[in-house]
Amino acid sequence: MRQRVAIAMNLACNPRLLIADEPTTALDITVRLQILDLLREVQAERGMAIVLVTHDLHLVRRYCDDVAVMYAGRIVEQGPVEQVFARPRHPYTKGLLGAVPRLFSVQRRLTVIPGQPPLPGSMADGCRFAPRCPRVQADCLSTYPATRDIDANRTVACWHPEPGEMAPEPLLETEAS
Repeated sequence: MRQRVAIAMNLACNPRLLIADEPTTALDITVRLQILDLLREVQAERGMAIVLVTHDLHLVRRYCDDVAVMYAGRIVEQGPVEQVFARPRHPYTKGLLGAVPRLFSVQRRLTVIPGQPPLPGSMADGCRFAPRCPRVQADCLSTYPATRDIDANRTVACWHPEPGEMAPEPLLETEAS
């Protein structure tokens, strides 16, 4: 109830930008989808931008145009949702999407990202994902990679990004799921 009241209060101010940090956490799926559908309608009517902060990649797929994937407080990959989900280029993005269960897919093992995320305040100079990365090389351990363009409207912060091939199967189901 509090979440719905907070959303209503923020929309009453007619903002040009709404930052929605986990706006539907702990709500049942029906109410969750109703609220996000309403936000999408209000966004279209008012020309409002929405930054949706969420851990739910299915919601990202359904409601977002662009996605920024963060690891240990840094954006590691950014771009249009369809492109990032079809061809993840940062190893963390690939692992994250591979760890999402799929309802209508052939039985497969979920991706496991080995190791633990770094503790705040104890991060090394290099890439924060390096201790867990399957593509790690010496340069990853010494210097944090700058964000660079890899495709039109796509950026990645990685010294050795994944090749740009399409994923063998969709990493998340489409709206039918």
